[in-house]
Amino acid sequence: MARDLEQYAKDEISESLSAEKGSADDLISAVERLEHNFDFDLFAPYTSEEDDILSDYEQEHWQEAQELLGEKEYKATEWAEAKRAYVAAIAYAAFSSIFEETKTELTEAIENFSSDAAELSGLDPEITISRTCPHGWAAHNREEDGTCIWESGQLDGCNAISKQVGELWLTHTWTPQPEQPEVSCQHEIAKSRRITNGNHSSSATTLQCK
Repeated sequence: MARDLEQYAKDEISESLSAEKGSADDLISAVERLEHNFDFDLFAPYTSEEDDILSDYEQEHWQEAQELLGEKEYKATEWAEAKRAYVAAIAYAAFSSIFEETKTELTEAIENFSSDAAELSGLDPEITISRTCPHGWAAHNREEDGTCIWESGQLDGCNAISKQVGELWLTHTWTPQPEQPEVSCQHEIAKSRRITNGNHSSSATTLQCK
């Protein structure tokens, strides 16, 4: 059975982006710069895999494959070589499509995650990309739509938000600022007291803070 092209593409992206860190804009730029170098012989070294690839991807990508192959002709005795070239073009077209779709999905996920992280932390979040959740599963306080949230300072005094996107995890970790006690000040204007001292008079005002 042929290997899964979708998984193959996601694994390549994961390997390229793991350990990246920065703002949402930084990470999106890193995603957009990604280019694949698909090697068909490495992906499917055995001729026995060719029929599975055709069965899975030919219907959707045969036109792209023909464009990739151009006008090259083969002799009748080169049928095996011709078939492999055609299957390689099918696989390349399918892989390229999956690769770009995965990049688009990841870009959208980074934008959404950054918005959620900023709302939770009150900061312009620095986001880390990793292949596993850096804080584990057991310790988080709650989950919202698959997003793990730590909000009790249990991460060595830090809080965090983390979400799995495909093969990767997006994480923002921050040190919460201590809450300042609320101070309410009331100006209390005392009744004017006329203090007679020769020709001078004054009014007293008190300020009370609680």
